[in-house]
Amino acid sequence: MDRMKKFTLFKLPIFKILVIVVGIIIVASASFILLSGTSNSESDDKEAPKILWVSGNLTVPAGGEAIINIDFTDNVGVTTAILFYRSASRETWNNTSIINGTAIISIPASPVENWYYYIVIDDAAGNGPIGTPSADGSKYYTITVNSNSDEEFSHSVFIEESSSMSCKFCPKVSKRIHELYQSGKYNFYYVTLVQDNSIADKRLKEDYNLLGNPTVYIDGGYSVVFGAKSKDVYEDKIKTALIRDVPKIAVTLNVELKENTSKININGVIKNGESSTYKGRLKVYLTEIVSTKWQDYDGNPYQFALLEFVIDKDITVNGNSEYQYSKTIDASKLDPENLMFFAVVFNKEGVKRYSNPDDEENEFTAHFADAVAQASVSEEHNLPPSIGITHPKRGRIHILGREIFKSLSLKNTLILGRITISANASGDSAVAKVDFYLDDNLVKTCTSPPYEWKWTKPSIFRFHHTLKVVATDDTGKTSTATMDVIAFILL
Repeated sequence: MDRMKKFTLFKLPIFKILVIVVGIIIVASASFILLSGTSNSESDDKEAPKILWVSGNLTVPAGGEAIINIDFTDNVGVTTAILFYRSASRETWNNTSIINGTAIISIPASPVENWYYYIVIDDAAGNGPIGTPSADGSKYYTITVNSNSDEEFSHSVFIEESSSMSCKFCPKVSKRIHELYQSGKYNFYYVTLVQDNSIADKRLKEDYNLLGNPTVYIDGGYSVVFGAKSKDVYEDKIKTALIRDVPKIAVTLNVELKENTSKININGVIKNGESSTYKGRLKVYLTEIVSTKWQDYDGNPYQFALLEFVIDKDITVNGNSEYQYSKTIDASKLDPENLMFFAVVFNKEGVKRYSNPDDEENEFTAHFADAVAQASVSEEHNLPPSIGITHPKRGRIHILGREIFKSLSLKNTLILGRITISANASGDSAVAKVDFYLDDNLVKTCTSPPYEWKWTKPSIFRFHHTLKVVATDDTGKTSTATMDVIAFILL
């Protein structure tokens, strides 16, 4: 026991000394590694920063604002980003930081003259400077400033929103786009390309190489937003497209319902304010203001849903001249008061874009929309009622009326057991009734909300069914919503 005690006492000071020494070595080593690591990372950084995208040439009215956007990257990080700009009458460059990706140049109302800019970026290691279109101002982008005399060539943005009735996130995007449209803050028009319509599906797949819904194509693909984003994302893209550099092209559109007939005359003029020849493609979109054919995932009718292209052809307009177009269509199966037409001129020149720009997926050739006009048959619209099936949810599984596996999306709606079919209906005129149909057989009529029908009749030998709900307003106008389901109702 004493020998053991002496041994412990003898060893204890040495143990403490060893612990202290080892501790010092560890701390010193760690410090060396951290310091040398930082030094090496900086000294080893030989990769120059990259400019991914910039607004390029822009067009703004005198007294307006030029919004400059840039996207850049670096393996370590961009530390400086400077926007240089000046008016055409000055030789010296002003400058401001654009490190956050956006800068605004206020253009004076007078004198009316063009402005120029270029951007330079660099990283901490000094692998730059990298400039666009140059790093020293020898080359620059042009901000074309238009006077009031060029007002007829002022640019309006055109948006095509891809969607489908089974798209769960599409209602959010539709709402955000429509709210921006109704606000009147920005000069733009939009149509909804519902993939359930074969004509819209062809446009999305063949011209835009669609990856998935929702996707918003701005000005023919000048900008693309894939997936559901916040409202400010769409707002920023619209603002940028409004001031992009476009040729002096204007389009007019007139539509008129022939008296005592179902024929609609469509005509307009494409005006070229440039001295050179313009080549492009004219598309005239026929849409319903309130869709009577397609509803979104939440059961609400789409706004400005494409029905068909009434004109779709190549055009050539000589410099400082006009091109006239016209067509007559039969609208006997349509409600003229619910129709909206859009004439859009797309540039023949193609530019590479992606339907998912963030990951550079699904490349397509974009043809930018240079001019757009909107017209309807009547200034006062007696619109049909809105109708949509709110329960069951499209493409989902329901057991005894309850939706399960909400994240699972199916081609068909599956119903197991009894269920209550629900619909919402509204309109600018009063809703007179809502009729429920099962396989074209009337099963219930509701003259006031809630609009519901309890499906309790057994379905043993037939499992594929079509639900249809028809809303009629007090003026006699109707709208229809349908849903194909697979149902197993045994009791």
